[in-house]
Amino acid sequence: MELFLAVVAGAFLYLILSLNEALGIDGFKLGTFISHNILPTVANMICGFVLVWFKEDIAEVLPITGIVAVFLGYSGQNIIKKIFKVFDTRFETYVGRNP
Repeated sequence: MELFLAVVAGAFLYLILSLNEALGIDGFKLGTFISHNILPTVANMICGFVLVWFKEDIAEVLPITGIVAVFLGYSGQNIIKKIFKVFDTRFETYVGRNP
């Protein structure tokens, strides 16, 4: 149970640091921030929970401890957010066919 909470703590830490960074941007809106982060956060939680759930099966590759679970939550949020941004049509990217 504590490893699941550690994943949540890592994702929450990422959100707090992202919010701190976004507050400095002119025209910041909390609703926009939440709408841009809710889906990546849910996807990150699902991925992190699955990794923690199968920790016995992947113990030889990645032994999951409390600090590893926090880093899974934090770095997973960062990676998933970047993947979502690559396929977002509002941004110019080299992947996909964004107008």
